[in-house]
Amino acid sequence: MKTLLILLILCIPILTGCASTYSVRNFSSKEKFYDDFNKCSKDKNLKITLSNDSSFNINHQVLLENDTLFELGQLVENKSRTVSKSDLVILNSVSNDSMIFSILLKNNEKLIVRDITNSIDSIKFILIKSSFTKNSIVSIDKVKYISYKNNWVGTLPGILVSIPINYAIGAIIKSRSTTRDDYGAAVFVNTGGVFIFGEIIGAVIGYMIGYDYIYQFNP
Repeated sequence: MKTLLILLILCIPILTGCASTYSVRNFSSKEKFYDDFNKCSKDKNLKITLSNDSSFNINHQVLLENDTLFELGQLVENKSRTVSKSDLVILNSVSNDSMIFSILLKNNEKLIVRDITNSIDSIKFILIKSSFTKNSIVSIDKVKYISYKNNWVGTLPGILVSIPINYAIGAIIKSRSTTRDDYGAAVFVNTGGVFIFGEIIGAVIGYMIGYDYIYQFNP
């Protein structure tokens, strides 16, 4: 068992090098490169490495455009407002707990509201107004590369790398076996369990290390 763990740990340097690397040379234009980055980086924990080799992580939505990396956010404002019932066309609940409502007015204005208070000729509510923010993080000419991990993808290299190691371990176990039957003949040693256990360990190591996706800008 000790030999198994030692040999499987030896595959860590190999798995650490497993990555897909992209640069503008892989695309027909810089715009296509930026579009691919924006699409693939959604909902990822990004590691941004600068040209001076310092780095920082960001787990918010980002946008790469005009050679600048932006951080995207959402700003929600709550304002009190009153409208006449004569201006009201549709009032619908848009949440399961009937806390949020959608209102359509005669002027085709659509509102998302909460905390409605009803009176004889009007309704008062809190208007929920959302807007998106875009804050500059860094100019892309100062970025060496941006990377993110996919842990589940890392399990496959972990399984594949551990296959020859597990076969070698099985061969070592068989060669060192001294078990004999009553007639002195060597008894077959079944190493299937060791192989399966080794593959599980390889998959776990691969998951822990993950698979890197790297976008190079100024390598």
